[in-house]
Amino acid sequence: MSRCVTVSSYSSNAYAELGQEELLARSIQVIREAAARGAELLAFPEAWCQLPLIHRNRGGYCASAEAAPGAHSLPIMEACAACRLPVLWPMLERREEGVFNTALFIGADGKLLARRDKLYLTDKEANDGVRHGRLLETADLKFGRVGSAICFDANFRDAWSRLKTEGAELVLFPSMFQATRHLAARSLEFGYYILTALTRPGAGQLIGQCGEVLAQADAEGLLVARINLNRRVIHMDNNFERAAGALAAKYGDAVRMERMDSESRFALEVVAEGLNVDDLMREFAMEPLDAYYRRMETARARAAGHGPS
Repeated sequence: MSRCVTVSSYSSNAYAELGQEELLARSIQVIREAAARGAELLAFPEAWCQLPLIHRNRGGYCASAEAAPGAHSLPIMEACAACRLPVLWPMLERREEGVFNTALFIGADGKLLARRDKLYLTDKEANDGVRHGRLLETADLKFGRVGSAICFDANFRDAWSRLKTEGAELVLFPSMFQATRHLAARSLEFGYYILTALTRPGAGQLIGQCGEVLAQADAEGLLVARINLNRRVIHMDNNFERAAGALAAKYGDAVRMERMDSESRFALEVVAEGLNVDDLMREFAMEPLDAYYRRMETARARAAGHGPS
């Protein structure tokens, strides 16, 4: 199975001049355009179709919330099915237990795959009655596992650590602020790609596994880029000098290795069909980055007399 995927996001402030119905129509057109450009996943900004009401009323999060499927999510589901394109559709959702700032993962068949609630709320949201997140699901798509964090979540490490534990290889970030340095640090620490969908025109970015910007939204606000999920970032220690030469000798052009000496890391990328990067890491006894750090933490605790001998 190919692990290369074309991802896309939409970043815009169209909500400031359009009503809900106009913005919904614009969003459906964006889905069609992204699909026509070969996208296999598309993300929209935070609370996207409620933003005209929130902007006009300078708040009123709960008042703008609606159930899903509903008037401004069902047409998106239908567009996903028509274009065979999975979409992250963020919204303020009214559920039995209250209102949540959430993101709906909608599959290529138009059905709801998962929800990812915003874990950390701003004062304005909490004071208006929005509930802290409860549904923290990831979506298993045909190319891999995708997660999401929403806006203010950028400030809190545990939201991102949880995504790593859940096996997310790509994290979608719908937001009302860019969080540029926050996200570079998260991707560097946890080694996944981050794709942003922002309420600022042309500001959306695709961030690589070491915090580098791989792609930027165009003037129309649409970002379309291709990534390889069959790629891992590994620490140089105990790995590169010992195993890199043997791996290259055996697999040749089927793999690529990119040194990042400034970070004492390298990337191992599989470019041939039929090979899996995690299998190759096991074959050559390459230690994953997070496992190395955990081992060092354990060693430090043991040396201080706080761990098992």
